[in-house]
Amino acid sequence: MTDKLSKSSLANKTLVIFLWIIASLFVTSGLVKTAARQYFLIVKHVNISARSFNENTANISTSLILNIVAELLFFALLMIGNRLFFHIQMKLATRRFAWGLLYVLPICLFLIGNLIQAVNTVMHTTLDPTVTSLSIIFSLIVGLTEETAFRGIMLGNLLKHSNKSLSYYFVIVLVQGFFFGGLHLVNLGRQTFSVTFSQVIYASAIGIIFGVVYTKTGSLIITILAHALIDALAFIADPSAILAKNAATVPSATYLVMGGILLFMIAYAALTILLADKSKMTRIWQ
Repeated sequence: MTDKLSKSSLANKTLVIFLWIIASLFVTSGLVKTAARQYFLIVKHVNISARSFNENTANISTSLILNIVAELLFFALLMIGNRLFFHIQMKLATRRFAWGLLYVLPICLFLIGNLIQAVNTVMHTTLDPTVTSLSIIFSLIVGLTEETAFRGIMLGNLLKHSNKSLSYYFVIVLVQGFFFGGLHLVNLGRQTFSVTFSQVIYASAIGIIFGVVYTKTGSLIITILAHALIDALAFIADPSAILAKNAATVPSATYLVMGGILLFMIAYAALTILLADKSKMTRIWQ
């Protein structure tokens, strides 16, 4: 049975969850950064805030291994926090799993570009099998960790409200999506505001569509796999992306495109939730 928590209580708890996510992120980054300096890397300065190394790290495979370790530690802290404090019961899959495959289709807006670049890389470059394998593993773990944090725990917490209207479902999908986008502000320590802000817009749009899928179906496994697919294609397209070699600025046209995609995702969320059959979602989240 759903806990009868007030909206203010859920809002406060959501903020605490977000702070736990941020704290866990910095703790794991700090621990692995220390290990990297002592045991793996020759260079003196290694930056893995937000689980990515900067251009001082030359070895992509080593970077991937260390990022995998950081993600696993991050996931462990999320589970500890949920077990001790948040007590959110996450749903991996429900009978509406097949519908989730339909609701997640707008994610193709992100997949198409990555897929084209990945195919081009495969056709014109000899891929290192070790790097490719590690990239896929890393992508799966990132998908598991971030979807657990934001859809499983944060959105799951907001779905515990006892009197959920369709407008409430819509608002919380947007809230968790923008929290997910806001997480990427931690990258300001290693890249420009221009690049970071573009990531915030991009991630917010993705977070909203994944929020729709989880809210409508209760199937976290779909968002985990879709998230992993986006990241895996990105790393195959550009394996050095793990080194966080980002451009100093983002063209204005890129902002316009991403802003348009974000607005489209908000409209899609409104269409699929505000016009939905409330009873079907109630059966999932009662």
